Amino acid sequence: MAYSSYSQMMPRRPGGAKITDSPPSRKSPDPFDGDYADDPLSPEKYHEATNSRRTAFVTITTVEMFYWLLVYLLLIGLIIFGLLLYFDSRSIRKSLDTLRADGSGCPAPIGDGFAVGVRGSNFSTLIDMESTQQIRPQESGAGVDGRPIWVSKEGQVWVPDSQSNIVYVYDALSWNLIDTITLPLTCTGVNFGAYNPEAGDPPRGQIWLSCSGSDTLTVYDGPTRIHIVTVPLSTTLAPMYDFYDIRVGKDYAVVSITNTSSSPGDGHIIQYLTSGVSAFTVSKSRGSAPLAQIWYGGARQNYFYVVSPVAEDLDILDFDTLDPVITCTGLTGSTGVVTTPSENYVYITDSTSTDGVGSIFGLNTLDCSAIAGSPFDSPYAFPDGIMSSVSGLSLLTTHPASVENNVGSLYSIDVDTGSISLYKTLVVGSDGTSISQYETACPCAAPCSNRAP
Repeated sequence: MAYSSYSQMMPRRPGGAKITDSPPSRKSPDPFDGDYADDPLSPEKYHEATNSRRTAFVTITTVEMFYWLLVYLLLIGLIIFGLLLYFDSRSIRKSLDTLRADGSGCPAPIGDGFAVGVRGSNFSTLIDMESTQQIRPQESGAGVDGRPIWVSKEGQVWVPDSQSNIVYVYDALSWNLIDTITLPLTCTGVNFGAYNPEAGDPPRGQIWLSCSGSDTLTVYDGPTRIHIVTVPLSTTLAPMYDFYDIRVGKDYAVVSITNTSSSPGDGHIIQYLTSGVSAFTVSKSRGSAPLAQIWYGGARQNYFYVVSPVAEDLDILDFDTLDPVITCTGLTGSTGVVTTPSENYVYITDSTSTDGVGSIFGLNTLDCSAIAGSPFDSPYAFPDGIMSSVSGLSLLTTHPASVENNVGSLYSIDVDTGSISLYKTLVVGSDGTSISQYETACPCAAPCSNRAP
């Protein structure tokens, strides 16, 4: 568009009036000499206002774009997160259905559990910590009162028969029988056994079994369940001593032997190598009281715990040297021993308790000081076997010498103080003795409750 004069190029005031070249009250200056600086409609102010509006528009547009970009990104993230949850949950459900289902296909969540060897019967009692009920008898041998052994790395529980040379291997998740192992003929029954997932060279894991009536130990490979070696008791000890309890560490296995030919008798702790060129040979030994029970947790790698009802004390020994680290005294009738997983606290049963009062000693492992409330009372007399759960939240004792010899006492453990409180009593089977901890896959209690004996 062409303009015929300068006045046509000038902006208009509101209402359509032109800004003339010569305002009535002033001279006609050069429009750019600054004399219009105070005029709100001067060219300088006009351009300044226009630029401000453009800047504000650009700023508002940028903020809005950034806001909507964030919204879109958030929506996309939520969609991706939802898809991941969906497919992950399907994968978990499929895994549970495949790996942790019982015969009815009922998914089974992992939790704490105990397996109790019941003397002279054809089943071991399984106790699930979520439902705290006996969930399934194990129809196996003539008398599976040997200690059940949790083979954690392989997800199995080995149930030995103390009256024959048979060991029954169960899947710890489904409790299906997966193998039956025939031990060497020299092993006429298994009283005790132990496992460590890091034993051996390379550390494949080993199961050690103490055979009754033959003065031998027999060792099996964890992954393959193949027999590795049979270890005899030395000829100088064999005529008078029998293998009693056993625990396995990474480099050593420790075994208690007891002299039953005299009263009160005596005993020894023998250390065997689990690997190296001298594997399965005696490394060291030391004297001990007879009928010594052993516990090894593995949290404090070099320590294991020994009690005896004859000595009435607790020895904490170095696994490498067998030297005593600390001895806790004044523990009458001490027959069973176990620690929490952290090994901050240790619990010992008093098998001489005739009324259940003061039946369980609880000690701090660092200095043998008593846990607040120790000794703790039991609802039944003569507690014997004792075991803590994998999580360290529960404790189970059995009472095979009690009039109510088919019961167990289940306690809750305060992880901060070590104090225990009775949670529930339950039926474990007559003369329940040896207890093993394990991670159970208790099949959903309601649909599978018909499996309770």
